[in-house]
Amino acid sequence: MLFLLIHPHSPHKDILEHFDLAPSTLSYHLDKLIEGQILKRDRSGKESRYEVIDKEEVVKVLITYKHSFLDALVDKFVEFWLGKS
Repeated sequence: MLFLLIHPHSPHKDILEHFDLAPSTLSYHLDKLIEGQILKRDRSGKESRYEVIDKEEVVKVLITYKHSFLDALVDKFVEFWLGKS
């Protein structure tokens, strides 16, 4: 989610470059987020690009629950997002 908030409209291959996942695993998780109406997929030919549907709502969830995440990246993102608002 953080990657797509910072890099909207990213294709699958760009997302995959930033994570140590099998392509099928990434596809599985992206599909689940699409089914949950958190992400949308825009297809152009063979390429799919992904984007967070409601950025503000996702950021609110990250801010609300940031203390439960054991990830410094979330903290840095929240600081970035709040500073940009």
